[in-house]
Amino acid sequence: MSSASARSTPAATASSQIPPGLFLALMLSGYASMASMRICDTLLGPLAREFDTSTAQTAAVVSGFAIAYGLMQLIYGPAAERWGKLRMILLVLVGCMISAIWGALAPSLESLIASRFMAGGMAAGIIPLTLAWVGDNTPYEQRQATLAQLLGATIIGMMTGQWIGGIVSETWHWRVNFVIIAVLFAAAALLLAHNLRRQPRFQPAGQARMRDYITGARTILSSRWAQILFIVAFLEGAMVFSALAFMPLHLQTYHGISVSASGAMVTLYGVGGLIYSRTARQLLRRLGEPGLARLGGAIMLIGLAMALAPRWPWALPACALFGLGFYCLHGTLQANATQISEHQRAIAVSLYASLLFLGQSFGVALGAELVNATSTLPLMAGCGAGLVVLGWAFARSLRRHAGL
Repeated sequence: MSSASARSTPAATASSQIPPGLFLALMLSGYASMASMRICDTLLGPLAREFDTSTAQTAAVVSGFAIAYGLMQLIYGPAAERWGKLRMILLVLVGCMISAIWGALAPSLESLIASRFMAGGMAAGIIPLTLAWVGDNTPYEQRQATLAQLLGATIIGMMTGQWIGGIVSETWHWRVNFVIIAVLFAAAALLLAHNLRRQPRFQPAGQARMRDYITGARTILSSRWAQILFIVAFLEGAMVFSALAFMPLHLQTYHGISVSASGAMVTLYGVGGLIYSRTARQLLRRLGEPGLARLGGAIMLIGLAMALAPRWPWALPACALFGLGFYCLHGTLQANATQISEHQRAIAVSLYASLLFLGQSFGVALGAELVNATSTLPLMAGCGAGLVVLGWAFARSLRRHAGL
């Protein structure tokens, strides 16, 4: 593997100073995107009761979002290369607002699932294109630290979605959640539009054609290293997000905790992520990328093992540890994904994100069937064991790729 300095593109070095207002707009966009993604995690039980169905059926509001999120990456990659990443982000923010309004007004579970499918398809263009844009405008040696700052906003969005989902559902109604999400997306769109008018140099449109995209995707997919990263992304998405999606239900079922309390407890997952975002630079310097990946898998195993303890207080540190472990592994994977192709970064990152969220949809759907047939216990145990193996295997691949 080349050195960090060699991996920096001239464009990134020249424009490494991202205007604070623009970066704030991107952070708010990422925040709203993650809040929307996780808003239904604590609602599986309430939705099942309201629509008189099983949690396996209501889980489609989570898996439907993830499926659309993964599939639409195949569209946003070439679209961003053609019309510009920031323009595409602005467009999909408006689409996200519309889908949230639809969710608030949905008359049936089927309509709600359809609105969540649209929400996932629109939100798919936010974080992956932001990652690609940051990759274009930040040198590699600064990139993981910059992405960690962006990560802080997305983590808080994830925490907010899980937390307010339960509280708003119990205090008012689950539909109010989608009104809040619509307002967040509207604010993000207005802030981004304002900054784009002030900073036109950061929104150049590309000239890529579909033929260029197909050629670029074929080149990327033929890379052995890209194949490894995509496989790891799929497996990570399947195990992490299925465990995360069913953690509130696990706490509600085995410990008799309320919907709002279970949502609040699972937000501690985000606290672990925030710890990572503040310590990423030091951890990377001390452990290196392979060590960080191994540490992440091990911590996630410990966290999920603690979540299976017979007393509910163990779930508090368990969720925080799970979040810390995830972001140790995920941050390493994500930084490498932004470097798959310097000249076709949006395509590479979109393919990476597609596999990550298709993995999520696969994991949540499979987890729903497992939980419906047995309980949440086998799901949590299986994900913990699988993630520690994945972390060590990825660390080994990183060392081989670096020639260590």
